[in-house]
Amino acid sequence: MKEVELSNKRMTLANEVGKVAWWEWNYDKKELFCHPDKARWLGFMTDELKTVEDFIQLIHPEDY
Repeated sequence: MKEVELSNKRMTLANEVGKVAWWEWNYDKKELFCHPDKARWLGFMTDELKTVEDFIQLIHPEDY
């Protein structure tokens, strides 16, 4: 368990230093987790982007 905690701390630090914002999509549950910075960059709060449908609506129709 200690290795997992250390790995998580390193990933968190790398994300903060590199200004990385990410998102995860659980295809089976149709759930979306959006990193708070990613949501903010898109002009939303994290809780406004909970489903894939929420995110898809952000895509311009010609890009979809």
